[in-house]
Amino acid sequence: MADLPELGLIRTYIPVPEVFHSFTDEKPFSKCLVCTKFLLDDGTRYLVERAFVGAEPIYEYAMCLECYFQIQEELSAESLQRIDAHIEERVLLDERRNSLLKVSVSDVEPWIEECVLTKKKRKECRGHVIYAQCDGTHLLFTYLPYMISVEGIDELIPLLSKKTRDRLDDFIEEFLGMPPEFRASPDMPPVVFL
Repeated sequence: MADLPELGLIRTYIPVPEVFHSFTDEKPFSKCLVCTKFLLDDGTRYLVERAFVGAEPIYEYAMCLECYFQIQEELSAESLQRIDAHIEERVLLDERRNSLLKVSVSDVEPWIEECVLTKKKRKECRGHVIYAQCDGTHLLFTYLPYMISVEGIDELIPLLSKKTRDRLDDFIEEFLGMPPEFRASPDMPPVVFL
């Protein structure tokens, strides 16, 4: 495995665990949602986002970092700055990562068992989203993986500009095919594009 991050002698990657597999074929995501690039080659970095209502998967996707950064450039800089500031105010990501690396680098569950913003346990959330960064067939332990509850995402929505909300709506319509009435459910985790 080439060039994966390491912290001292601690291996900071594992094979992509089932919780980050696609529910349609129960395997790791193999293609970028946007450009359809093959993702499972070593050195191909990508993000996975999976949203749930209760334990039921609602939407999911994998996106190569090139497409992620391209779409992120289309969002307002102010929105991204406000979200980053809000997250930094609520959680010390370096401390969280270092603490969790001491707990587990073989099991993803401690990393996603509670909301990084509200500290609410995943099993108590009416809806939640889990995020991971991967490289080929491996999940990387960076600031990700983490979980954000619907309540945590609700804290982020007012920080988004109209331009950003409109672009996210276009993304949802184009790539996830979710009708507005489905997205309006209070249990439905909105796409925030973290």
